[in-house]
Amino acid sequence: MNILAPRFSGYVGSLFLHQRCACHIINLIVKSGLKRLKPYVEDFRTAISFLNASNQRIAAYKSYCVAMDVRPRKFGLDMDVRWNSTYLMLKHVIPYKTTFSVFIQTHYQQVMGQTLLTQAHWEIGEKILTFLELFYDSTVALSGIYYPTSPLMLHHIIEIASHLSNYENDILLRDIVVPMKSKFLKY
Repeated sequence: MNILAPRFSGYVGSLFLHQRCACHIINLIVKSGLKRLKPYVEDFRTAISFLNASNQRIAAYKSYCVAMDVRPRKFGLDMDVRWNSTYLMLKHVIPYKTTFSVFIQTHYQQVMGQTLLTQAHWEIGEKILTFLELFYDSTVALSGIYYPTSPLMLHHIIEIASHLSNYENDILLRDIVVPMKSKFLKY
């Protein structure tokens, strides 16, 4: 202890070394932006909830996918406590844009009398998915348990900083990126 203490004096507060978890920091950064993304993602949640609310609708969607020669898939909803579930929800539903959109428009309009998931929703969803992808990939890489993650951290931090700067002037994501960037700079 007497040998190492002088060498770590700049890093050690009293006797403890405080190292923040990179995945937790990414979580905090993304959550601060997702608060502002809720209005954009809400219609996807509504559509998936509508589909999953009835076994008959799930079966009808499966039949529709088979008829369209598309492999059927069940879609999960995102959760507030796990930001990456929003990314995964969009990642799974966007490849099914054509079949899912047609099915939901037909059935939702019959039941609710209104349109859901327009072309603009899909464009926004794709942009959000692309934006969140780097954060998801960084979280997966930095939460590994079978390899050391500390050598990877600097690379991912630099990528995230660059990513936030690239999207800072984006018309759609500007209001989301600014609080994320300030949270990033805080840590």
